[in-house]
Amino acid sequence: MISKLNIDSTAVLISKSLSDFEQEINSTFNSFSRVFLLMDANTHLHCFPEFQKVFPSNIKIEPIVIPAGEQSKSLNQAEKIWQQLFEANATKRDCLIALGGGVVSDVGGFVAALYKRGMKYFVFPTSLMAMTDAALGGKTGVDFLQIKNSIGVFYASEKIFIATDFLKTLSEREYNNGLAEIYKHAIIYDRSLWDDLKSDVNEFQMLQKSIAVKASVVNNDYYEKGERKILNFGHTIGHALESYALTNNIDLLHGEAIATGMIVEAELAFNAGLLSQEDKSEIMNVLSNKFGKPMFAKVDFNLMTEFLLQDKKNTHQICFSLPTEIGKCEFNQFFSLEDIKKAASSYIEWL
Repeated sequence: MISKLNIDSTAVLISKSLSDFEQEINSTFNSFSRVFLLMDANTHLHCFPEFQKVFPSNIKIEPIVIPAGEQSKSLNQAEKIWQQLFEANATKRDCLIALGGGVVSDVGGFVAALYKRGMKYFVFPTSLMAMTDAALGGKTGVDFLQIKNSIGVFYASEKIFIATDFLKTLSEREYNNGLAEIYKHAIIYDRSLWDDLKSDVNEFQMLQKSIAVKASVVNNDYYEKGERKILNFGHTIGHALESYALTNNIDLLHGEAIATGMIVEAELAFNAGLLSQEDKSEIMNVLSNKFGKPMFAKVDFNLMTEFLLQDKKNTHQICFSLPTEIGKCEFNQFFSLEDIKKAASSYIEWL
């Protein structure tokens, strides 16, 4: 059974098996004579064979394979993809499909948005991170100067096909990487999802509820002028950690950084009188039990401040979105480096 919803102009289809979409795939792509299929090395190996089984055999597939990992979210990699498109004489009659996780969908959307001022773009997300967050909502981009997502544009994909069977290809670490964003959706918007996550929730229902949160928030504020900013909870600290990790060759996944970011930012919310002791403790305990206690204690805060100051959400001070209780969040909360350092120090002592 296929579940459907819309995020702005993009249709999002959710089912368990890719084969469930066979009819929809045929009707969607039968007007194209050629598609360019962007994958990383992992999805090329594990997901491409399944994709080929359901994709119309009369449509030519031009594979573009990039290295797996955050290092592929770069202008240099985008240039290589554009070069392949130009060398193949890709035109407006063709389309680009991203088959992969968050990196592939981010780079794919960015490339599609700028190639000849826009080519049609579709996503088949294969990771939990992409299914619940990265592929949804039209944000595309790359890292620049080791700063996360610092170059990008809004560009809506035509359609998103979410087949949860792809999740079977993920390691536990990669699965938990995406799970962090689902916990974030629960904390900022949906107390019932939070309660589900503390029990033995059905995976498909969990994903549907998480996607519904993202859809509701984005549909109210597509270009992030207001409410959509709540989706940044955990990301001010989290992105600074990721940038620090990229600079220092530390192995850190996005979800791991965001889980730590949410804990530190919950402490910041408590210190500011926005969040109760009870809810702060629950957030910190649940997240640390689920995601562990990563490398924050080893970070030189003074070196991390340059990345906090570069955050794209900032104005006169460093900007946060912070929970006021589990299930509710406020955006445009501004704090000094001293406030942030105090919260980070409390987290390190709590470790």
